[in-house]
Amino acid sequence: MKTETTPERKVASPPGSDSFWRQLLAFLLEYNLVFIFLAIFVALAFSVRYFFTVQNMLGLALSVSQIGMVACTMMFCLASRDFDLSVGSIVAFAGVLSATVINFTDNLWAGVAAAGQAVGVSNADFIYFAGSSFLGISMPIWMTIACFVVFGFLLNSTVYGRNTLAIGGNPEAARLAGIHVERMRVVIFLVQGVIAGLAGVILASRITSGQPNSAQGFELNVISACVLGGVSLKGGSAAISGVIVGVFILGTAENVMNLLNIDAFYQYLVRGAILLAAVVVDQQRTRGD
Repeated sequence: MKTETTPERKVASPPGSDSFWRQLLAFLLEYNLVFIFLAIFVALAFSVRYFFTVQNMLGLALSVSQIGMVACTMMFCLASRDFDLSVGSIVAFAGVLSATVINFTDNLWAGVAAAGQAVGVSNADFIYFAGSSFLGISMPIWMTIACFVVFGFLLNSTVYGRNTLAIGGNPEAARLAGIHVERMRVVIFLVQGVIAGLAGVILASRITSGQPNSAQGFELNVISACVLGGVSLKGGSAAISGVIVGVFILGTAENVMNLLNIDAFYQYLVRGAILLAAVVVDQQRTRGD
């Protein structure tokens, strides 16, 4: 006697549901660093006293403003398979030069355009240059926001950004495609120098003096922020949202350690550990790709 078995019926998923979940998974993977940072931020807001206050948030944003500005242009350097270790020196030199010129000319814009020994500045306009505010937010923070917007647009929506990523992905293929690789690299480093010089002038205005040691370790902080934000050290990959998160991860770590009164020696250890972790993650990401 034969027994017939009926084939199992597969329940069809609603049309479009598979693509929805795939898109959601891709979105979560692309912005996983943002969600991780938000989770850490919320945890710190509830666990660290005075962390989530208006005054501390403005201080945190101000403390990372110069790093954020230069990280925008360092993102292009790394994305084109280069990196610039001179930004710390440029920031310090621009601050000293602008302070010296202002002392001789008593003209703010001559010092900004011009952009040893500490050079003190008593010019009221120069002090006001970084000390002014709009809607309760300091001018350096507004300039950093402007850099995020402008360089994010350049990366995502212009030929300049596409050519930069193409050069970083494969310089020889980019050259064969008609991109002037050497010229592009010169322009990228030129823009990097201009923004670093502007950051140096703002920093000198904030501390009311030009000091040659004012930007020690600055380049490592900038590169760490970019790598933490997903910019590959091997080029060809960058996202402005990741760079913003990377900048605030570094700034938040330093801010929390200051609130907890942690010794400066251990703060350097933590920064080094963050940089090491960023490089390891970048290597793993590169192998995965």
